[in-house]
Order: sequence, then C-alpha cells, then structure tokens
Amino acid sequence: MYIKESPEYFKDKSYNSDNLNNFIKTMQYVEGKYRVLKPFWIQIQKIMTDTSFLAIDNEIKKNRERIEERLKMFWGLLKKGYEQSSYDKTTFFYSDYELAFMTLWSVFNEIQEASYDKNDFIPIETLLDAKENIVSCQKDGRKIVPLKGFNWKIKDQSDVFIKHEFGFRDFDLVSGEPISFVTRNGTENYELESKSIIAYLEFDPKHAPFYKNGISSRSALTRELHSQIAFLILNKNNLKNSPNRNDYLIRLKS
Repeated sequence: MYIKESPEYFKDKSYNSDNLNNFIKTMQYVEGKYRVLKPFWIQIQKIMTDTSFLAIDNEIKKNRERIEERLKMFWGLLKKGYEQSSYDKTTFFYSDYELAFMTLWSVFNEIQEASYDKNDFIPIETLLDAKENIVSCQKDGRKIVPLKGFNWKIKDQSDVFIKHEFGFRDFDLVSGEPISFVTRNGTENYELESKSIIAYLEFDPKHAPFYKNGISSRSALTRELHSQIAFLILNKNNLKNSPNRNDYLIRLKS
C-alpha cells in the first residue's frame, strides 16, 4: 500500500521523499522474501503431487502423512527465519533456519522407513560346525530357531542393503561340534551369536560421487541416514537410472 499524502504535510519538504523511500524499501523486502520462499513452496507442491510420493504406504506408519507434515513445517520455519529478529538469535540461542534444515533432513528418516523392509528375524541359512559339516537342528532334533536382528532390503525389490550374519559361539576342540548350553526348562541348545554385519554400500568421503555399490562391514550404516538414502539412490528402481544420480549423491554428502 502506498500512503496517500495529506495536505497537512505539504510544508514538510522531506515527507514526499521519505514516504516514497519507505514504499520502495517495503517492496524490496517483500520481493526478497518472495524470492527466498516461493521456489521451496513450488517444490513442496511438486513433491506432494508426484506419483512416487503418492505411492508411499500410508496405512500403518503414516509415512506419507508425516513427510507432508514435515515439508510444511520446514517451509513455515523458513518463513519464520526470514522474519527472525537479531534479538531472538542472540537471546534464545537458536536459528529458525537451522531448525528448518533439521526438519527437512528428518524427512529422510521417513523416506527410509517407507522404503526398506526390515526383517526382525535373521533366517537360518547354512550353519557349519568346526569341520564344516552342515548343522540345521539342535541336539534333540528340534530345528534351530533364528536369532533376532535386522536384515534390510528395498521394499518390492531383491536389493539387500544390510545383511546380519551369525554362527555358533564356540566348538568342541575334539569333535568340532558346536558348544551347547542347558536352558531353564532343561533343553540343550547350541549357542548362537552375531558374527558380522555386511553392508552392500561403500562410502569414500574423498572421491566424488562418494557412494557406490560394494561390500563393507560398517555397522554404522544402520544409524547413518545419508548412507541409507544413498543406497536408495543407487538401487531403487525409480531412482537408479536417473541422469542426475551422481549429482544427487554429491549433494547428499555435502
């Protein structure tokens, strides 16, 4: 709004120029704010109407709904950050821009939750005794029960991200048979333990694009959002053939 000048100020020579300058400053501020906020809002709308986004399962964990909430929270914090006063920053020791970034980053957590099947029980594959004989049953003939752990694979695909391997804790030095223990109910079981976690992703922080398919033993991958998202970029059907794939990985790392 441009304020119409009242005749009562006609003797004030600076009023005309001050009024115009205030109007120009207001327009510049609004335009600057618009330039910052509009591109983000456009991209958020684009995401929420994308077929990949609409395909995210929303029945059990409400992943799609949670992503939408976080995107709107991010934009709101970004808007608030543009309006944040220096008093807020110095008095309350926080930045709305930093909170906006953290909120946007948290979307990755929802994406990985929606994209991976995490099998709570590790399937029995081939267990070997010390002499490399296959052992599939306990001493009394009962089938060996799987250990509890997590194997990660991309939903509706065969691509495995993390594989948890296990084996017998120890062996009899003479017979090579696995060591057993007696449970509280009197049954005798072979003792199993986690042996290793195999991750099918390599991370080299010094050479772009930093991530590639491979084998590593970095158990930290179960806690690293950037690694979890990188594996999806490299292997998820609707992402792996993108011409922008390497650019996504480089930006993800930075």
